[in-house]
Amino acid sequence: MRILAVDPNSDFLEILGFMLRRDGHEVIFAHDEAGALRQFATRRPDLVLAETRLSAGSGWALSEAVRAAGTTPFLFLAGSRGEDDPVRARELGADGYLNKPFSPRVLRDCVEAAARRRSLAAPRTAVAGEFGAGERKLDAQRQCSSFARGCRA
Repeated sequence: MRILAVDPNSDFLEILGFMLRRDGHEVIFAHDEAGALRQFATRRPDLVLAETRLSAGSGWALSEAVRAAGTTPFLFLAGSRGEDDPVRARELGADGYLNKPFSPRVLRDCVEAAARRRSLAAPRTAVAGEFGAGERKLDAQRQCSSFARGCRA
């Protein structure tokens, strides 16, 4: 999975990149909103991880831009402890909100959950053939099942 990681702290990005690459992900880095938007437009990441407070711009505005561009999952990585921040993240359509510091295991779990949601949201393509269990059959070509009434070829 290609992941865009956005944080003003280079040391944090280095550690985050290490954790993500160890799990087999390609990691793209940005330090501010403008850099993240450029990387998002050119590299088309599968997931965005961003700090709420950036040195230039904000993670909040970045999440709105990402959400407006499509369905790319977005996780906030927050160093602040604002009580309303997780609520605001959900209102903006974020897929998660992690308070720093977090463990590699928690990060892995959140990234895997975002990947599952992304695969569920991906358009499905029809598969030719007939599938079934017992007396129930699904014919992908005819887009019907043997137990459905009104099935048309």
